[in-house]
Formats: sequence, C-alpha cells, structure tokens
Amino acid sequence: MLDLKLIREQPGAVQRGLADRGGAELVPEILEADAVRRRLVTEAETLKAERNRASEAIGQAKRRGESRGAQGEESTCSGRPSPADISRCLR
Repeated sequence: MLDLKLIREQPGAVQRGLADRGGAELVPEILEADAVRRRLVTEAETLKAERNRASEAIGQAKRRGESRGAQGEESTCSGRPSPADISRCLR
C-alpha cells in the first residue's frame, strides 16, 4: 500500500515505481480524487464553523430573552439550516 502523502509529494517517482507493476496510469486520477476530497473536507469544516457560530449566537439571544430574528421575523435557525440561513443568522 502506498502512502497518499508520498503520492502527493512525489507523483513522478511513484509513477516510475509502478511502471513495472502496473497502476502508474492511476496516479493522476488518485491525485485528482485527493484534491477533491481535501476541498470537500475544507468546505465541510467551514460549514461546521459557521453552524457553531450560529448556534452560539442563537444561544446568546435566547439567554437575553430574544425570540425573533434581526428583522423581526421568526428565526429559521433550527433544525438543519442551509448555508444561506446560517449567513442570515450571523448578521
């Protein structure tokens, strides 16, 4: 089994090493899949951080006795909010 870090840091050497055994043609595909996965993990972490900030803001508002959103409408920041809901709740 090859370490993904090694494939990421030395793709040419990995391809040369796999040339005799087969699989060298998969290295670019592996790198692309890894890049997509890393981007998605970063996106997920960003969304989690936004959710945590929104949850904290909601908790603080509830402790202050506020029950409505900033524009005087019912808050939709319960359940599973969309990114747009999260952004609106952070205002």
